[in-house]
Amino acid sequence: DLVVAVAASLVMCRWSDVTVWLPVVKEPLVVSPFLYVPVASVMLWFTMNATNCSDGVDGLAGTLTSLSLFYLGGFLYAVIGHVETARYLLVPHDPDGARWAIMLFTAAGTLGGYLWFNAEPSRILMGDAGSRFLGLLVGVAVLATGNPFLVIVVAPVVLANGGTGLVKIVLLRIFKRLGFDATPPASRTADAGASEQGRKRNGQSVAVRVLHQVRFPLHDHCRKELGWSNAQVLLRFLPATRAQNTEGWLL
Repeated sequence: DLVVAVAASLVMCRWSDVTVWLPVVKEPLVVSPFLYVPVASVMLWFTMNATNCSDGVDGLAGTLTSLSLFYLGGFLYAVIGHVETARYLLVPHDPDGARWAIMLFTAAGTLGGYLWFNAEPSRILMGDAGSRFLGLLVGVAVLATGNPFLVIVVAPVVLANGGTGLVKIVLLRIFKRLGFDATPPASRTADAGASEQGRKRNGQSVAVRVLHQVRFPLHDHCRKELGWSNAQVLLRFLPATRAQNTEGWLL
């Protein structure tokens, strides 16, 4: 994943300075490839793995990423790729914005056909190769806009659902390196013989216990802890994505 992310970042910048615009900065920034490639690679790696982690409920990863592709395609076509609109909104114009948009709309349309054919119960699994490709495509499209923070606007539920699981793994490993007991509660209970005295003797940090109280990806927590069905997870995650993006575009 990291090799693919670095290669994609190098292709995007062609090892030359890149113009980046940020929400609260009026003038665009010119970023050196020595800074652009590491930052872009981390973002692409994160979107790839967050999307892959979201692929656990039939249609969830495909539906969420198809919305992201439509939002990015519309933005690249109507704003970034339109010289007058870009000038009015004070964002850098990219003559290739429309080409990016056509590619994204085509991918989203293909994904729509897949989702229609593969409605629950699924007959063809997307798998790691498909979900990672979709995450990479969303990340590359965000880089094409010139604003890396757009990934928060176009893919908030994907990042929250799958990305928080990656954050949990990193935090647990950090706690373990610091000498804390980071084992799951089930393992600790079994090792202690399920006795109250054993559980007290193997006490954990409050932060570690809080991390273990929530399952990740979040769709697993909703299914196994809250009792949601697959259809409920899909339908409740989908309006959240639309609401987040509507608010983001209005702002």
